[in-house]
Amino acid sequence: MSALLLAAALLAAAPAPAPPPPSSPGLDGLPVRVERRLLVKSGHFFLTLGADYFIRGDYYVNPGLLASASYYLSERDGFDLKLGAFLSFMSPAAQVVFQSVGLVPDAQRPVGLLVFGYRRSVGYGKVMLTGSPESLLHFDVQLAAHAGAVFTDRMLSPALSVAPAVLVRFSERWFLQLDVEMYASYEARQSGPLAVGILPTLLAGVVL
Repeated sequence: MSALLLAAALLAAAPAPAPPPPSSPGLDGLPVRVERRLLVKSGHFFLTLGADYFIRGDYYVNPGLLASASYYLSERDGFDLKLGAFLSFMSPAAQVVFQSVGLVPDAQRPVGLLVFGYRRSVGYGKVMLTGSPESLLHFDVQLAAHAGAVFTDRMLSPALSVAPAVLVRFSERWFLQLDVEMYASYEARQSGPLAVGILPTLLAGVVL
């Protein structure tokens, strides 16, 4: 009788069995819901228009306007054409200096650009700005390279550029595009034939 009481006491004191491990969706056969990609580029034209600012470290201030047309062969690969115009003017400080000595700057004043290039998507993501589904933004991180010409007040300058870029979707058809292009162009001037600069651009566009 005492043996039975001792066995019952041991069973009562035994720890409860551990709960089963949490399920792992996708690994345990349970269906996984994945949101479809909303920023779809393959087979679409992206038309943009916006503002830029050409920073070359010379005597000119170079705000401008830029338009581009892109076509994507796939979700990763696209080609685009860019056409820009600069509203360039000499900085006030440089204007005072050159007027005081009666000379003109050796640097050339940019007036426009025309380039053709390739865009490569390297990452896709999304971010929720305010915690509500309506604030969810889909974006595409890209690298771009272009070749063409920068037009100055004296010549047509062959140019190359590379850029990191971000494409942000706001609705089914509307998006923003931010490029930060690093330019190198050839110019005939005494201070050296290579002109380098940075061209940040912010564009708004529509998908066709």
